[in-house]
Amino acid sequence: MLHTYAAKCALAVLTGLSICTSAAFAAPAVPDAEAQLDVIARSHALKAEIDTVRIRSRENMTAYKFCAAVTDLDDDGRLELLINRRTLSYEPLLRAGNEISEEQKEGLTELAEMFPRYIHGAAYEINADGTRLVPLDIVDSRTSAELPYKGGGFPDLMSIHVRPTGVNGTPVYLASAARMTGESTVEDGQERYGIVGEGYTIRLEGGVLIVAQTSITKGTAGVYGAYVEPYYTWSQDLITGHTYDPSSIPPEVRHTDDGPTLDPISWEYLEQNPHEALTSSWYSWTHDGAVVRG
Repeated sequence: MLHTYAAKCALAVLTGLSICTSAAFAAPAVPDAEAQLDVIARSHALKAEIDTVRIRSRENMTAYKFCAAVTDLDDDGRLELLINRRTLSYEPLLRAGNEISEEQKEGLTELAEMFPRYIHGAAYEINADGTRLVPLDIVDSRTSAELPYKGGGFPDLMSIHVRPTGVNGTPVYLASAARMTGESTVEDGQERYGIVGEGYTIRLEGGVLIVAQTSITKGTAGVYGAYVEPYYTWSQDLITGHTYDPSSIPPEVRHTDDGPTLDPISWEYLEQNPHEALTSSWYSWTHDGAVVRG
């Protein structure tokens, strides 16, 4: 929906103010991409992700979803498979009961999908001889510790912008995450739900996906019929330590363009036709990024 896209654009501005994009990176051609995509399609890792979501669905835990994308973040010619896992909370919808209108149900459903309760993920890369898909460690840039599963601090890997910045020749990508906190307040008779946005940079270096959180933004979201209205009230730039009111961001900054983000593929598509789905994702990565990566 359009308002979902607008909210994501607003969050991207709020969570990426400290990072400036730089000149384009020239990505090498990947002549054996089709063979690598076939390895990914037949991998145990992808099958395990699909099995997990199907098992959890059979247990009526239908709030768990995952999607994926194929990338080459470090431009080394070995493809990666990025997995984004989300746990959605439909508690506001369930608490509202059956007396609300269909429009209100649509809005509360949209709230759950815009702001999942938990975000996690995984990353894999084709090994050096091109025969296997191997897991990548995902670590905090400050501590080198594995990122946590719950409580925030994990980016939405599908939010990665395909236009890289650069540090000493290593491509660095902007990313973000938006979550529901589980708290709510009543303002002027209208229930508002706590939300938090986080900004990140991500780079793949030495076989490790290195994540740095750059900002945090807090606020609430209200649901008005089918419309979800996020309103951010406090932000902190974690690079400078500066805190500010998000509404004070100058208009010229709000309209910066960091380029397209990854085009996620659903687990249903991956289950139905994995090679076609992965090929579509790789096409999106190479063509969306062609203008900005050379």
